[in-house]
Amino acid sequence: MNSEITKTIWQTGEPFVRGYRAVQLLLGWVVRTAFLTTRRGLDKIPLEGPVILASNHPSYLDAPLVVASLHRPVFYLGKHTIFNNPFGAFFLKKLGGQIPVNREMGGNEDALQAGLRVLARGFALGICPEGTRSPDGRLMRARTGVAIFAFLTGTPVYPVAIDGTFQAWPVRRKFPRLFTPTEIIVGEPIRVTRDPRAADNPRLCRQLADEIMTRLGSLLNQPYEPGPVSR
Repeated sequence: MNSEITKTIWQTGEPFVRGYRAVQLLLGWVVRTAFLTTRRGLDKIPLEGPVILASNHPSYLDAPLVVASLHRPVFYLGKHTIFNNPFGAFFLKKLGGQIPVNREMGGNEDALQAGLRVLARGFALGICPEGTRSPDGRLMRARTGVAIFAFLTGTPVYPVAIDGTFQAWPVRRKFPRLFTPTEIIVGEPIRVTRDPRAADNPRLCRQLADEIMTRLGSLLNQPYEPGPVSR
């Protein structure tokens, strides 16, 4: 993987948070209006301090809709290919502070360190534990990266369920359907004790990742059945 693509602003500093927030406020209402977004439980997420926001991932719209719906900046782990073009590299990485991840490659040490720095600075880290978009809108098995971040830092994990985005912009559709109703639902936080040894324990990480997805399933009224990583 190209080292320029994997570099993040968090390696040398941090993004222009005030600029990020201004764009978030300006465009947030546009995005929410375009997709008729209703929001529930936002008051559960504190306006300051480190938090991990874990969401299901049925669509291209998921991270933008969460960012548009919240009252604080969110720095997401995202697929590295969206950073390939100059606009994506500048807007997403330098202004937005988003973090590229290559899910086909092991390690991703740069992404891990960037995510830890986000939390150490007291910001919100966004993660889609499934790692890729669902082909049918149903929940898929979580990867364990979200649990590793939680155990390494002791940061609470907030399940943020996203509903309606699969209908608005499914995987195989080139353009979104505007004015399709969507919803953001925030659940109760999952409190985690900082335990770096647990971060190295695959069984404990699997248990926590599955608990997070089960909470998301409850918010969406969907079953979560741990199985193959992808359908």
